[in-house]
Amino acid sequence: MHKRKRRNHAGGKENADEWIDEELTEPTQPAMYSVLQCELRSGDPQAGSTVAGCVIQTTLKCDDEEVVYQAIHRPSGRAVLICLLRGEVTADGDSIIADSNREAAQIRVLAHPHIASIGTISRLPDGRIYSVSEYVPGVVLADMQVRQGRLSPQEIWEIVEPIGSALGAVHQIGALHRDFSAHSVVMSHPGDMAKPRIKVCGFGVGRLYECVSSPAGRQRMVLGSRTLSSAAPELLMGASASAKTDLYAFGTLLYRLLTGRYPFYSPDTSELVRSHLQEPVPRPSEIAAVDTAFDELIGRCLAKRPGDRPSSIATLLHELSEVISRAVAFS
Repeated sequence: MHKRKRRNHAGGKENADEWIDEELTEPTQPAMYSVLQCELRSGDPQAGSTVAGCVIQTTLKCDDEEVVYQAIHRPSGRAVLICLLRGEVTADGDSIIADSNREAAQIRVLAHPHIASIGTISRLPDGRIYSVSEYVPGVVLADMQVRQGRLSPQEIWEIVEPIGSALGAVHQIGALHRDFSAHSVVMSHPGDMAKPRIKVCGFGVGRLYECVSSPAGRQRMVLGSRTLSSAAPELLMGASASAKTDLYAFGTLLYRLLTGRYPFYSPDTSELVRSHLQEPVPRPSEIAAVDTAFDELIGRCLAKRPGDRPSSIATLLHELSEVISRAVAFS
């Protein structure tokens, strides 16, 4: 059984260091990253260094955007991830970090079983931003999709219901994901679709890239998504993220699970952006052998205007359950 630490503190505030799962997880390689041979830069924390009470074990990823470490939370002995952002912090950095910490704290209080928690969000002595997050063992949904292709409606429901529950719970408290895609979801039992254990990662940190003055940070701020194929049209036009932005990204996930492909894809970035902004959504039933009832529902999820999308994730899940039930009954 997956349990969470719950302690009382003066003033009723939760300590950011106490979000880690009670269940002991062996510090093996996280699913989200492949261990890469990469060179750390001068000033980057090294193996054995301590950041926010966590001892770095190894480097999992480093590029122009970020460095990701596997570490051990020293007080508890549990495995965590540390993400260090590249680039100089902009003038509004401290304000955005404070807002992100408040949002992360709100999400921790939810103690939602399908949300991977963010602990500390802070800065190194040299000013760079880092976050410490819950370690989630398993397989990234995007990688599973590549291997397995399209899924049956019932298999899709077993995956998207807990994901939608997590997004909906966060939206209810006024928070957002801002960077949702299939890369945000980790499944710990990918071989058993009847009993997948799913967690959505990345809540509480979506705005951090806005305050990093690097090309990668600016791109994240403009696109609003790690995966451009999931980016909502309004983000591509420079508007702020909203719950409808997360809903659009959720719709692209539904589309890909049903058909085995994204609704829009091109290796050319400008063409992909144009498709999101201008092209009608290809009907799922024209791409794969799926019930035509999915066409209308997913078409609304991927509407160009946020106001034309379903009112909430909860509403979408209710409609989706009905469509899937009918599809299964007549299959």
